[in-house]
Amino acid sequence: METRKCIIPVLTANRIAVSHAAGDIAVRETDMDKKVILFLKHEKPLTFPIDAIEIRETLRLISRTPPYYEWSQGESVDLDIFVPLGFSVTIAHKQGDVFVHTTGEQNLEVKKGGITSKGVRGCGRFHTHIGDIAIQQMRDMQKLQASVRIGNIQVEIPRGIELAVMAKTDVGRIQSNRKSSRNFMNQEEPGDVFSYNPLHAQGSAMFETKKGDISVWFA
Repeated sequence: METRKCIIPVLTANRIAVSHAAGDIAVRETDMDKKVILFLKHEKPLTFPIDAIEIRETLRLISRTPPYYEWSQGESVDLDIFVPLGFSVTIAHKQGDVFVHTTGEQNLEVKKGGITSKGVRGCGRFHTHIGDIAIQQMRDMQKLQASVRIGNIQVEIPRGIELAVMAKTDVGRIQSNRKSSRNFMNQEEPGDVFSYNPLHAQGSAMFETKKGDISVWFA
């Protein structure tokens, strides 16, 4: 089990996308003010014995004319990404080339507009013309329980941001375990999308799938 901590200061009206070899995780704009959608998509079940992805996303958005959003200078997006061994993680920034500042590793592939990390050990720091991207691995983490679960995602979001999680599975339906059921949409078919509007949030909630086990907690 490997860990990445990514701190991305964003200066103006940029989109940030984080991609995972097992699927796509992306923060994208919608056509609604003060809203961001976070997608998690699994193209197929994973095969590694320990497969877990955790994302902690804390965005403070300033509304602009859709679909543009602006982050004040000094504000940041914090993403904690737990990546199983054997997976690669790509972190892309919309504006500016990405440069390697310090790594000490030779298994990093640097591309224009993005970084591909291939099972790195230790830590590396990257930066762009727009803002810094820092990637750090925490060692000696306890292994998660190896079970039928093939994915885990935890997201923390502020009020006023809409979240949608899409799980594409070949078997099973998506189930929701919720405490405030009025605020949820549940379509029980493979590839379902759960949407949750924290503007009217009360209490907390968790989403789960029977196969794919994508769980979302709201504080």
